[in-house]
Amino acid sequence: MDANDYRLIDAYLQKELPPDQLPAFQQRLASDATFAAELALRQNMNNYLRTQAHQHQLEEKMATLGPTYFGERAANLRHLNARYWIMGLVAAVVAVLLVVWNPLRQPDLYHEFAQHQPLNLTEKSTAGQLAAAAEASFNAGNYEAAYRQLTTYLQETPADNQARLALGIAALETDRVPESQAIFTAVAAGDSVFRSYGTWYLALSYLKVDAKTAAKATLEKIPTTDPDFGARAIELRRALE
Repeated sequence: MDANDYRLIDAYLQKELPPDQLPAFQQRLASDATFAAELALRQNMNNYLRTQAHQHQLEEKMATLGPTYFGERAANLRHLNARYWIMGLVAAVVAVLLVVWNPLRQPDLYHEFAQHQPLNLTEKSTAGQLAAAAEASFNAGNYEAAYRQLTTYLQETPADNQARLALGIAALETDRVPESQAIFTAVAAGDSVFRSYGTWYLALSYLKVDAKTAAKATLEKIPTTDPDFGARAIELRRALE
C-alpha cells in the first residue's frame, strides 16, 4: 500500500473514481487481499462514523485506545499528507473498536443465520474474467461490486442458477430487498438444485426487514428433512418464537 492506493480508495468511496478506472480498481480488489482489506476497513469506518448518536463515545475510546494501537499503523502512514494520515489513524482505531468495543452490537438473527457459502463460478469451463471478478468480489464480501458484475454476467449467461442466487444475496446485502425477494421467489419456484436455497434466503430477506411473520411462514415451507436447511429452518423458527 502506498499513497496512491489510499487516494484510489478515497476516490472510490467518495464516488469520484473516473469510470474508466473502475475495471482496474475492481481487478485490484480481486487480486490484492491487502488492498481489499483496506477498502473493507475504510467502509467500516465510514459506516461507524455515520452513527451520530455514538460520536462522543467514539471520541472517548479513540483517546484511550490511540496510544496503544496507533503506533505501528502511524509509522506506516507518516509518508502521506496530513489528511490521509489522519484518516488512516481513524481507520485503525475504528477497526479496533469494531472488534473489542461496539456499542451498536445487538443480537441480530439475520447476521447470525445469513452465512453465505463461497461462490464458485470459475469451476465451470466456460467461465471468463467477468465470472472470476464476480466470484472474487462476492467471496470478499464486496457485494456492491458483485451485484454489478453478476448482473452483467447473467445477461450473458441467464441459465446460471448459482449466479442468480448469488445476485439475490448481493442485492439483499446491499439493501435492494424487493429485488432480492423477486430473485429468491423465482429460484424457489424453479426446478434447480437451488430451490431450497431460494426459500431459505427468501425467509432471510423477510427477517432482515423485521417481517417475522412472513419469515416464519416461509421457513415452514422448508421440509425438516431438507439436508441443507431443514435443521437451520427449525432453529431459526424457534428463535423467532
